[in-house]
Amino acid sequence: SKVLFVAQLLWDKEENMMSNTNDLLNRINNCYSSMSKGQKMLATYITDNYDKAVFLTAAKMGETVGVSESTVVRFATYLGYKEFQRALEELVRNKLNSVQRMEVTYGRISQSKILETVLSADADKIKTTLEKIDHSAFEVAVSTILEAKNIYIVGIRSCAPLASFLGFYLNLMFDISDITEEELPYLGVLKAVLGYMDTEHYNYADLANEINLMTGGISSQINIYADTKKKDSFHAKYEVRSKILYQNLEEGLRLLSEILMGTQITDEKRLYEILARIKSRLQMSLSSAGHSVSAMRAMSYFSPVARFNDLVGGIALYRTIAELEEHFEEKKQFLMDKLRSLTEKIFVKNRLLISLTADVEGYQLLEEKFPQFLTVLPDGEKEGEAVTFHCEKKNEGFLDASKVQYVSRAGNYLSKGYSYTGALRILKVILSYDYLWINVRVKGGAYGCMSGFMRNGDAYFTSYRDPNLKSTNEIYEGIPAYLRAFDADERDMTKYIIGTVSDMDTPLNPAAKGMRSVSAYLINISYEELQRERNEVLDAQPENIKNLAGLIEAVLAQDALCVIGAEENVKAEKDMFLEVKNLY
Repeated sequence: SKVLFVAQLLWDKEENMMSNTNDLLNRINNCYSSMSKGQKMLATYITDNYDKAVFLTAAKMGETVGVSESTVVRFATYLGYKEFQRALEELVRNKLNSVQRMEVTYGRISQSKILETVLSADADKIKTTLEKIDHSAFEVAVSTILEAKNIYIVGIRSCAPLASFLGFYLNLMFDISDITEEELPYLGVLKAVLGYMDTEHYNYADLANEINLMTGGISSQINIYADTKKKDSFHAKYEVRSKILYQNLEEGLRLLSEILMGTQITDEKRLYEILARIKSRLQMSLSSAGHSVSAMRAMSYFSPVARFNDLVGGIALYRTIAELEEHFEEKKQFLMDKLRSLTEKIFVKNRLLISLTADVEGYQLLEEKFPQFLTVLPDGEKEGEAVTFHCEKKNEGFLDASKVQYVSRAGNYLSKGYSYTGALRILKVILSYDYLWINVRVKGGAYGCMSGFMRNGDAYFTSYRDPNLKSTNEIYEGIPAYLRAFDADERDMTKYIIGTVSDMDTPLNPAAKGMRSVSAYLINISYEELQRERNEVLDAQPENIKNLAGLIEAVLAQDALCVIGAEENVKAEKDMFLEVKNLY
């Protein structure tokens, strides 16, 4: 016998609602290739941010995306909607996850009543369940599951994490440390192509269905892991991540080999559609996540790790994608040849590191089944010497259509003789709650302000949707003086430490635990070092924070500055930059 255990009840009514929900997304997908540039930006924004789009007027949506209000109206008409807002509401009603639904449900309740309201609702639901449950049916269900030969686990929405505990996570990590700077942006394209084009045995639509049927997802990631013991040393990996139930392992491995070895990079029309979509999404991310983009770009002036990340996911990647999309007809053959050559070079046994997160049964099962998968991969050549990145201080000001700025300042403290310490974690919390918060957000009017201190020495300060530019940079320069005068009583210091530890001790699901372990292995850090960092956090005193003033001074002295902002504001402060250029 076979049992299907469903982690959340589904009703026919919900299935009908889902068909209505899919209508808007289907219309967007079907019309995407023929849309104008502005319409594609709207389509991408709505697809990725439907939970926010539903609350925006046409004028506000246009401002958010960077198009006119009339473009939003024409977009709705183009899709065939007279009541576009209703279509968005239907989409959101059925797409919101549990956390978002709580935000909608309890969003208007006062802070003092939230706990009481939520717990009372939970208590009512538990009481109703106890009153209405059929105990005999429950016992039969338990017995049937225990006696079943095959048990299928389906987790829907908020129950998905529970279901994920009953599978295992396989991460195929191919070394790309020797891929040149010129080739790296094409890996950003390859990441978007694999799994989304026809393969030897499937068209891309059937492939997507098969992946959803047999696995919990297959995706590509490009990551770099900086060695904590050797400056500018790193491991770069092209990662193919999958989530597979034990009984579907053979099918999952077959799909992985189909994607890696069987993708047909010959469909010019499909390739152009993918390029156009990447470009549109990158445009959205460059504008909406300008704080992280500008911080990455500022660090790329001196950091090989940041330079790598910019080439595969930042402004450098966008410029490559835009060039390919604009001149697709003349570059398409070169692009297809380049993607094929990278595939042949990278996906080989001699570059492969396997990361598996599973119990003993899962490990033994992979040992049994994986050799067959390896027969599909050619031996290939081992990776060569890691590429040398050419970092150059540019201090760029990028002109955007928005009316706000993202102001980032960066530097590296290891290069100036300082070392990483757990106190830097506390400093990040202090700046977020005190100095940067008060000066950049409260007084300056920015939507947010952040900082980061990496183990490889890279450090940054950045602002989010900031009305200011020069004054924010001056606030960054005031951090050393703030630290030298820093004083906190026991209560405040305890508060900062608790905030730091809460970030260090975030609960992790199995996938996150697996990634934490393999990351620690690749960045060359031990449990003893992590414990020492924890002790430095727990034992920190105000004097430890004051002693960081010199480190921050050294970071700021490198004067790596990148700003994405309104044309008028950036040009008004052009003397701050070595280069001023258009973002797009």
